[in-house]
Amino acid sequence: MSILSLTNPAGWTGCSALFILIVLLPEAASDAPNATSLAYGGGSQCGEYTNQVMDNGMCRLVATLPQLDEQKCPDMFRCTEEVSYWLHENEESKQQITALKETISELQEELRNHRHRIKVLELQHEETNHINVSLEHRFHELEVQHTDATTLLHLQGTLIIDLQNQLHNLTLLVDQVQRNHGCLVNIGHPNTLMNTQEALHSDVPHVRSCPIDCASIYYNGVRRSGLYTIVPSLAAMPLEVYCDMDTDGGGWTVIQRRVDGSVSFDRNWRDYRDGFGDLHSEFWLGNEHIHELSAQGEYSLRIHLEDWSNKHKHALYQRFSVEDEEHQYRLHVSGFSWDGSGLFQLVPRRAELQHPR
Repeated sequence: MSILSLTNPAGWTGCSALFILIVLLPEAASDAPNATSLAYGGGSQCGEYTNQVMDNGMCRLVATLPQLDEQKCPDMFRCTEEVSYWLHENEESKQQITALKETISELQEELRNHRHRIKVLELQHEETNHINVSLEHRFHELEVQHTDATTLLHLQGTLIIDLQNQLHNLTLLVDQVQRNHGCLVNIGHPNTLMNTQEALHSDVPHVRSCPIDCASIYYNGVRRSGLYTIVPSLAAMPLEVYCDMDTDGGGWTVIQRRVDGSVSFDRNWRDYRDGFGDLHSEFWLGNEHIHELSAQGEYSLRIHLEDWSNKHKHALYQRFSVEDEEHQYRLHVSGFSWDGSGLFQLVPRRAELQHPR
């Protein structure tokens, strides 16, 4: 029987703790008070055990073992080996527990470090989000500023073009005044240039003596074809035109001429509105100018045509007018006639207007 299997022997019920004392003596005896003797392994051959309740509440167990060999008390020696084994195992368990405690402590420290790093990353993320929001707000402000700047630039460009046009018109007006000292613009059409003209001639009655088309120049006694300056009633601005003083009685204002194909007529809306080309060769007078001319009264349109054999024909519209840009320069013609006979290829060479005599 093993010593570790002894549980609750007689007299142990009042113990709060236990300590064991093993003594090797030649003889074993027990004379302690309140002691209980237990013998194992055949009486005194393998020793005796006594227990005693101490004053402090602890239990004292005394084993008296004779000096015997392993053959006589095999259970005792085996019991001692088991006690040594379990004591060794207990020590290893303590070391393992200590190592586990250290590992747990290290893991707890790493956990605290990870939590700290996570907190730092969260703060950095919040700062990054704040920076991103600030950048988005700034980018939006820059977009608004860019839009405003683009709009302002467009307005400035438009204003510059208007000023350039006014300067050009003023230059033409000054040139007209220099060449026609008696030509005054009708102030019935108010604009900046007319106010300037009025300031220059405040003491002169404002009457229209400027030619409004080539017919009025012809009526004033001019009989040579060439470039002249007119001032249409609606525009009240000088306009240089080519006047045909030879064809069909003269006084025709040429609005289009094609001679040798040196000028491309494949143009956009703005070019056809303002006019293009060279008055000395090929040109288009401009839809806006044609509208201003035809709006002054009833005009006739004469179209000169020529075939590849230099044969000339012409077509005539007794009434001709062109509306303004708001109405897409709509064309109105009536009273068509022409002197052609037979069928042959004709090429338009010249188109000109004449105010009825």
